[in-house]
Amino acid sequence: MLRRLAFVILPLVLLAPAILWAQSTATTGTIIGTVLDETGAVLPGVQVTLTHESTGISRSVTTDSRGVFRALSLRVGTYTIELALEGFGPVKEVEVSVELGTAQERQYTMRAATVQEVLVVTAEAPLIETTKTESRALVDSEQIRTLPIKGRDYTDFVFLTPGATPALSSEGASVSISGQRTADTLLNIDGADFVNPFFAEPGGGVRPPFTVSQESVQEFQVLRNGAPPEFGRTTAGVINVVTKSGTNAVHGTGFAFFRDESLTADDAFGDPPTSLSQQQFGGNLGGPIVRDKAHFFFAYDGQRREQPVFARFGAGLEDFLPQLQGEALAKQDANVFLGKLDWQVSENHTFTYRVNYSDFNFVQRDSLDSLLLGLDARGSEDSNTQSHVWSLTSVLSDRSLNEFRFHYYRENRPVLPQNDLPDVTIFFEGLRFGPNTFQNVPFNVNDRYQITNNYSYLFGAHDLKVGADINITGVDERFNGFTNGFYAYGSTADFPDNPIFYTQFFGFNGFSIEEATTFNAKQKEYAFYLQDKWDAAPGFTLTYGVRWEGIDNPEPTRPSPRIPDSSQIPDDYNNWAPRVGFAWDPGQGGKHLIRANTGIYYNRVPSIYLFQVVNTTGFSGGTVFGGPPPGGYPNTFPSEQPGDPVDAGIFPDAYIMDPDDDVPESYQAAVGYEMALNDSTSLAFDFTYIRTENIPWVLNRNLAATGSLDSAGRFIFDDAGPDEFPGFGRVFFLTDLGFDRYKGFSASVTRRFQDNFAFQANYTWSKTEDSESYELPLFSVYPIQQYDADFDFSTSARDIAHRFVASGTYELPYDFSVSGIATALSGRAVNEVLGFDLNGDGASNDRPEGSAGRVIPRFGQRTPKFFTLDLRIAKGFDFRSAGRLEVLLEIFNTFNNENLFTDGTVLAGTSVVRGTTPVGPNSIINAAGEPRQAQIGFRYTF
Repeated sequence: MLRRLAFVILPLVLLAPAILWAQSTATTGTIIGTVLDETGAVLPGVQVTLTHESTGISRSVTTDSRGVFRALSLRVGTYTIELALEGFGPVKEVEVSVELGTAQERQYTMRAATVQEVLVVTAEAPLIETTKTESRALVDSEQIRTLPIKGRDYTDFVFLTPGATPALSSEGASVSISGQRTADTLLNIDGADFVNPFFAEPGGGVRPPFTVSQESVQEFQVLRNGAPPEFGRTTAGVINVVTKSGTNAVHGTGFAFFRDESLTADDAFGDPPTSLSQQQFGGNLGGPIVRDKAHFFFAYDGQRREQPVFARFGAGLEDFLPQLQGEALAKQDANVFLGKLDWQVSENHTFTYRVNYSDFNFVQRDSLDSLLLGLDARGSEDSNTQSHVWSLTSVLSDRSLNEFRFHYYRENRPVLPQNDLPDVTIFFEGLRFGPNTFQNVPFNVNDRYQITNNYSYLFGAHDLKVGADINITGVDERFNGFTNGFYAYGSTADFPDNPIFYTQFFGFNGFSIEEATTFNAKQKEYAFYLQDKWDAAPGFTLTYGVRWEGIDNPEPTRPSPRIPDSSQIPDDYNNWAPRVGFAWDPGQGGKHLIRANTGIYYNRVPSIYLFQVVNTTGFSGGTVFGGPPPGGYPNTFPSEQPGDPVDAGIFPDAYIMDPDDDVPESYQAAVGYEMALNDSTSLAFDFTYIRTENIPWVLNRNLAATGSLDSAGRFIFDDAGPDEFPGFGRVFFLTDLGFDRYKGFSASVTRRFQDNFAFQANYTWSKTEDSESYELPLFSVYPIQQYDADFDFSTSARDIAHRFVASGTYELPYDFSVSGIATALSGRAVNEVLGFDLNGDGASNDRPEGSAGRVIPRFGQRTPKFFTLDLRIAKGFDFRSAGRLEVLLEIFNTFNNENLFTDGTVLAGTSVVRGTTPVGPNSIINAAGEPRQAQIGFRYTF
């Protein structure tokens, strides 16, 4: 224990004088200025005052011996900059825009003057930020306000940026950045970690339509490579979001959107839309409490949605359990609130408190919208998420600045079944009914306590930054999976008397079923970083630094004495991540930029893995396969077994972690080039390479690694091999054999608003390969050769070779405007499997042979290409001092493109994807994108 603490305390002690400070590029921006006289000589000692125009809050700095000033940690918005020096005429620049995470460079010339007249200039922000070494994209407030968005989830705008793709999973669509797993993406809101500790997904999950109001988002940036040491706990990308604040003027908005089936086209299979009713409404209000001193902001977003779900078991099965077929009403109601207080405590200290609360209720919930799912297999979810952030920014001197932040996060996501009958699967007809195993979670409470302290110190041409972060997360969950029993049948003719097998989760050794299924543990994450941004030469900036991360995992409280490795979960304290990058402006005119970066990045361990290891050891509880209980369906065995399961000969499953398991480690490198085409348009190119090791990998330790290769190259396991753990069934072993590779190239063009028109477009080519594509491999062994990760190394499920996205806004006469988003993708990768166990590993994941007589690669097929165009048409009405009203029509998938795809892996023998692939349930093409939909809306601003 002392050794573990030494890893944490020693670096902090050594850096203690510096860890009192730092600015955060996750929430603010920077202005760097140079002041010269008329001869071009530098002017030290110039007093520079920067005033945030909408709040009146100001900051003063002084130029150094090089005539340079740096204003760090500036709130996003527009500023007035005033320069004063005895013997020179004052200079004033207005409307200087500060954007999130940027470092804007300005240059001023002061003239000797006997008359103190003020020279006023209007700012024009540079197109290219010539000191940035990383690749990042900004989604600003105008894009958020003007572009069409169907569900009012601001994260959908992430897909406007290069390298970001929606990665489909059974839980919905999440963000994959640079081909990495969606669970690897880090989301910061107001500088605070907004990631669910259990599933490693955005706070609140992916099923709610939103957990943060679009009305509260000021702007956000996406870092897809080259993130400086300030950012960690991710091997993918970083999304930094900053929320709005109140101003000296009272401002507000109100909006309402409506959609139903009358505004929806038939789907790609010719089926008319079902009855749909969706209303979204809300607004925001902000203003002064004390002018130039304290301000408030409040936002609300709500949704009410009703839509029928259907269950039909197919032709000839209309009389099979008719009570579970038919129609039910699914409801999704959401409420999101955000409140914010900004207080200028003194000239040098600013305090902010922000709270975000979301509540989501989902009736007839399920992750699979399937006609073959019985009506009683859809449960209900009533979740709520809250996030509180307190921050204090202190200007200690012209050269030093400190930011302290405390974040408290809490989420509870209970999921309840409709009844307590056993879960049932019928393989031949593909049916499932009864309370879905994964919809029996009475409570799932996640909390996070995060303390962050950052510091910046300026000296000479250096911007030194030091920071530390402590992240303590806890999970208190009860998962009742398989506690009500699970019956598996070959066909409907076998139901209910002849199941293939039966499964149930039991409490063992005197532990109650409640004790055996409840997980309560905390995880502690520590980090510190040191970095420097050095203006090494005119037009050349060098960034370098290192980040350290450590993870303190809980110990299993109920290990099995028969499995030694079940007594520990390894900690990880050796994660050092050096990073370096440069930015070079060859002509020093701000027209060209060459940049490159490289570094190491580490990921975190989602608590869902710890749940498996802590709870499923075969000692206090476990899943047992075997014959059905006396009397058959719907009977179950007593849920608590007083003795040891091994002694009873019932072969429980167990789940353990490799004592040498390491967190995922990623090696990344990128180069980029940017150029200004004219005064409003810029062009950028980027190439990124990522190699990630130590990806979670699950194998069955009770499956001996003995056997031989067959003629197709499969490893056929030897059934006669000895069990490593006699008396157990499967012993899942979580280790770190997985790996992936990503190569990506992007080209993007951006035109800022000029002559009533703005647009951006980007094209990304990429190749993603991995040894295993499941986001969270937990409940089965997925690779064919579980001891050889190289055997399954192939195309990743997240691989999308070509992606093009364009968006823009055009203001027309008579206060009309048109905006839109066009998205085109090449086909998604599809995995084809046999649907039965061929190699004897107990998993139905074996792939068929190809034309060459060898096993086909994973995800070797493709769905057709994808295209959609979303449009917004707006008409404004100004009421002078009374505000402005906009009437909106939004059309999604305007041309009603079919966008056919498959909803998962497919059985061998179904149609493969070719130019004339048939459509239907027996084809790989068995699902379609959403048809054309429209919604009407109103937005009032004052």
